[in-house]
Amino acid sequence: MAEGAALWREIGAILAGAKRHAGFFHGPTKHATEANVLRCFLAAAGTAGLQIRSARLEGLERPDAELTLTDGRRVGLEITEFVDEGCRAAAERARDDPMAAWRPCDVAWTPRAIRGLLADRLASKSAKIHAPERFDAWWVLVFTDEPGLDPAMIDRALSEAALPAPGIDRALMLMSHGTADRCPLFDLPLGDRP
Repeated sequence: MAEGAALWREIGAILAGAKRHAGFFHGPTKHATEANVLRCFLAAAGTAGLQIRSARLEGLERPDAELTLTDGRRVGLEITEFVDEGCRAAAERARDDPMAAWRPCDVAWTPRAIRGLLADRLASKSAKIHAPERFDAWWVLVFTDEPGLDPAMIDRALSEAALPAPGIDRALMLMSHGTADRCPLFDLPLGDRP
């Protein structure tokens, strides 16, 4: 009996050190996570042809970051995560219950489900834009490390419909499929229809 308990403690210790569900960008604090996301975004932005001169994260309450483009325009950047909260909660429970780690979290990432969650994230950030005149443009950066998603799925979902985003001038999605300095970056199609 003592051997079995020791084995479960060892399994629990291994799982406790395991990566969080969808945790590629995550740091110990919200600020550290946003800094990780911004660093990957800036690396991907150059490859995507975005002309960003500088970025600032410190000292801001709203927006999450401030960008200065090479043409001098100032952009307020809101950062938000695309994640299945049910799978994240299941993964967190697995840290305390080693058997839970063996129960998979299957999400059916259909184009409609992807667009729906993206629309929710954009609506949430759109509602937080209180002083649009402070910046020349407002962008939203959606980041994800969802294990069940890949760039082709996002391309397929985004080819079928535009996303509603009142007050948002540009929306982008940053994925972790790559390395820390080569994360895929997508422009999200914006429009008035869901």
